[in-house]
Amino acid sequence: MKIAKKVFVFADSHAPDHDEVATRCAIKLGRFYRPDLILSLGDVGEYGSVSSFSKGKPKLLEGMRILDDVESAVGYLNLMSTINPKAERVCLMGNHEARVERFIQENPQTDGLMSVSSEYEKAGWKTIPENIPYEICRKLIAIHGVAWGKYAAARHLEMYSKSTLFGHVHKPQSHPHTFYDGVKMAWSCPCLGDLNPNYLRNKPTAYVHGCVLIDVLDNDTFHLDTVLIFDGVTSRFGSIFDGTKK
Repeated sequence: MKIAKKVFVFADSHAPDHDEVATRCAIKLGRFYRPDLILSLGDVGEYGSVSSFSKGKPKLLEGMRILDDVESAVGYLNLMSTINPKAERVCLMGNHEARVERFIQENPQTDGLMSVSSEYEKAGWKTIPENIPYEICRKLIAIHGVAWGKYAAARHLEMYSKSTLFGHVHKPQSHPHTFYDGVKMAWSCPCLGDLNPNYLRNKPTAYVHGCVLIDVLDNDTFHLDTVLIFDGVTSRFGSIFDGTKK
C-alpha cells in the first residue's frame, strides 16, 4: 500500500481580507508537503463591492470596484499556486463568488463584462460550480458548504450520506455516523481569512485559522489531517512552520 495522491486544502480566505500571516504559514506547510492537488473550497475573495451587507450603504462602498475584487481573488490563487506550480489546481465556487453572479442577474446590462470562473480558470484553476460536490477520491467528496451553525458537520453528512469535507463555517468541526456500508464522517476546514471581519462588528467568534492535508491511498481510502494555525504558527512532520517570518 502506498500514497497515490496528496491533497492540500484551504478555504475562506476572503481576499483582500485574508490573514497574511496565517496564509504565509499555510504556504510554508504546503511547500513542505508538496501536494499533487491544491484544492480551494471557495470564498477565495470577499467581493465586498457586491455584498448584500453593503446594499443601501454607500459609505461602505466607497472605493470598492468589482474588478478590484476579482483581481484580489486571482492574486490570492496565484499566491497559493506557488505551493507547487506543478500540482493540479481546483477551486469550488463559494457563496461569495456567487455574489457577482447575483449582481449580474440584478443588473443584466453587466452580463458579459465579467466572469469569476473564467478569471480563475485563466489563472490555471479548474472551477466547480457552486453547490456541486467535487470527488477527491471514491470515498470522499468536497463542497463549499450548504449548512451553518453548531451542527453543520452532521447536516452535511445527512445531506450527502458520504464522507464530506466542507468550508463556509470558518472553524473546524467533525461528525461521524454509521451507515449500512460503514462509518462515514464530515469535516469542516478552518479558514485563512480575517478572524474579526468588519461585518461582525467585533462580536466574539469561534473562527480558527488552518488548512487540511489529505493522503489518498492506492486502495482509495484516505487519511485527513486538519491543521490548525495559531498566531501564524503550526507544526507538522517534526517541523515548525512560522508565518510571522518572511
